[in-house]
Amino acid sequence: MPKEPAAVGGGYAEKVAVPAAHVFPIQEGISLTDAAAFPEVACTVWSTIFRTTRLSPDESFLVHGGSSGIGTFAIQIAKHLGIRVFITAGSEEKLAA
Repeated sequence: MPKEPAAVGGGYAEKVAVPAAHVFPIQEGISLTDAAAFPEVACTVWSTIFRTTRLSPDESFLVHGGSSGIGTFAIQIAKHLGIRVFITAGSEEKLAA
């Protein structure tokens, strides 16, 4: 019987067992919820936007839903890279955020 490949990425559970090399340490002052969410958001944004498109500082970037977790992270990375950012959001309050 062929050996199944090791599972990588994805999945949601209340508890998991993984090798220590597959997790990040939680920095002081960061909640467990925020610490758990950060890699998911960071990896999603980096792989689907910046790695795939290879945006450069001379380009513009439109973020729909700019007040969401994914949106705000994408905005921060784009601005850090010197990319001009435009956003949409569902309300003036969300645009202000």
